[in-house]
Amino acid sequence: MKMRKVLILVETKTEKLLKISLEVLAAAKKISDCCELNVIGFDRNLPQFAKLLAKHGANKLYLLKNKKLNIYMVNNYTQAFLQVCDAVQPDIILVPNTVIGVDLALHIEMNKEVELVTNVTDINFSEGDLYFTRSTTLSLLNELKKVECGIPLVVVHKDSFSPKEVGGTVEIVDFAVNIKDLQLTI
Repeated sequence: MKMRKVLILVETKTEKLLKISLEVLAAAKKISDCCELNVIGFDRNLPQFAKLLAKHGANKLYLLKNKKLNIYMVNNYTQAFLQVCDAVQPDIILVPNTVIGVDLALHIEMNKEVELVTNVTDINFSEGDLYFTRSTTLSLLNELKKVECGIPLVVVHKDSFSPKEVGGTVEIVDFAVNIKDLQLTI
């Protein structure tokens, strides 16, 4: 299984990049040093973190353009994420184990052919296959998981991967998204 393109969700809070965002980038670098790391985030202040994300291996930073993304609404975020996913065509998707990351992962799983792997604490290749170590049962046991079908959608567990500066530059991609109002009428 070759990993050429990775799509990564990063998050900010009070104008700071969450540490787990850099941990997710570190997890992506563990998959392959030569894959393309595509980063997506929903904060309009994300460009101020471009240099930091580049230092940690990001190759492309997708800046999502739509006023409906200024407030967290899972349907809007899911539509935007899926549009970037369709454009990037990733071999694997990584999201942080945060409220938004998990919420988004569950909605992506309902809308795309992916296999969700949660609470990932390690990633390894063995004989060409990608294996994920999952923390289970309140972290008392670990489980080894191999994705059998679909794109791996990996929820990276906090404090499992050490961020490393690898240097580099990031291309900023302005990406206009079309958000449809999905209202249920009964």
